[in-house]
Amino acid sequence: MISIKDISRAQLTTAKHITVTPLIFSNTFSSQFNRKIYFKCESFQRTGSFKFRSALNRFLQLNPEEKKRGVITPCYGNYAQAAAVSAAIVKCNLTTILPEDESSLKKRYVETYGATTITHGHTFEDALSQAEYLAETQGKLFFHPYEDPAMIAGAGTIALEILEQNPDTEAIVVPVGGGSLLAGIATAIKEKKAKVAVIGVQPQVCSPFYMAYHSKTLESTTPPANTIADSLKIAQVSAQNYEIAQNYVDDFLVVSEESLIQSMVQLLEQGHLVVEGAGATPLAALIEDKVSSKYRNVTLILSGGNVQTTSLSKIIHHGLAKWRRIIRLDILSDDAPGRLNTLAQLLHQKNVNIIQIYQNRFLFEEQYNRTRIQLILETDGETPEEEILSLLKENNFEVETRGK
Repeated sequence: MISIKDISRAQLTTAKHITVTPLIFSNTFSSQFNRKIYFKCESFQRTGSFKFRSALNRFLQLNPEEKKRGVITPCYGNYAQAAAVSAAIVKCNLTTILPEDESSLKKRYVETYGATTITHGHTFEDALSQAEYLAETQGKLFFHPYEDPAMIAGAGTIALEILEQNPDTEAIVVPVGGGSLLAGIATAIKEKKAKVAVIGVQPQVCSPFYMAYHSKTLESTTPPANTIADSLKIAQVSAQNYEIAQNYVDDFLVVSEESLIQSMVQLLEQGHLVVEGAGATPLAALIEDKVSSKYRNVTLILSGGNVQTTSLSKIIHHGLAKWRRIIRLDILSDDAPGRLNTLAQLLHQKNVNIIQIYQNRFLFEEQYNRTRIQLILETDGETPEEEILSLLKENNFEVETRGK
């Protein structure tokens, strides 16, 4: 078990390389939730997540002989990049074991810093068992990414910064995967300012830590499922971090995938912050009204911002379609000159942008001299969809909406 002394020591040890990330007060989100909302932006940390704090603190403790032996560590989520950069800083040979479904982009990033990547299995647990085997057979040091005490202490330095930046904070909401971030923050808070609440959050589809916390047993776990918060997809609950959570964590919540999508899009659009699924879990808990209203000054840990551009694009479009900011219409109209122009003018009146249009004039099953127009539209988010549809119907466009 770690203590506040270990966390304070980690803060001093890593200070040369770590970014003191900003704590941003959000007027927009404070108004939305009727309380003071602050974002601790670990997405601004080096390598794009809090994991650099953890990995660096561990690697800085290596002696010259250990650096020569080298390190093997299983990786998932943001830890791979953090470990690679940390190993490069201390000039240590590093081998990372990643599940086969990790992105090729992440592998290239790790290799850029001189680390060796080996893929094995399909889950973090597969990579973990392989890393333990290789470390034993090759005589290398083994680092566990979320159970190593130095990793937990490194993560806990975030709490010390929060208490300096916002001494009046009443609750800190923390994303949870393996639990090192939760364990580190909870230890620092409860040993330094115990009245501050620490609240853990997991995706509902992958919530073994939540189940264990509320059932008060490590036996009550659920197998991980695919989630937008992929860096939180852990099957095995750490006994060590579970014990810390039972002693220090005030509440544990779960959130839906739809709320995670909404959180990511809102953070991007209203907060101008690119945050990955894991980092969006605290805001999702507020969106679902699960964080007690008794906490009037709340800090949300945005744990990372490493999201692939293609994934972000899908998430944005899914969110916009869900909130009817992007709508699809099938329209049946007279096939007459000027009808498309009339349609465009009507949509312009309601500040609607045409993203895609397709006209089929050969409708043998329909009435003679009729045409079907398929549209994908972008609304301004202010004009009600019903108002747009009413205007079109008033002008003799037969409308069928899609995607509801």
